[in-house]
Amino acid sequence: LRCNQCKQESKTFEPYLLLSLPIPQKIIKPVFITVVFLNQSPKQLQIGLCLPVTNTVKDVREAIAQQSNLDPND
Repeated sequence: LRCNQCKQESKTFEPYLLLSLPIPQKIIKPVFITVVFLNQSPKQLQIGLCLPVTNTVKDVREAIAQQSNLDPND
């Protein structure tokens, strides 16, 4: 590294010039689900959802129920 004004050279590593940043993580993930009905036509329904990765199983069940017009408690 050379100073443009005084022309002095420095080979010293200066760690305070660096900044560590976390790598961003995906907060939403695509999920593809196939619902199979026992006594209904059509027999199967494919659903694609984009859900936060922090969702619980209950949240996923509710999203599936909403998309397929079912009761999430069944």
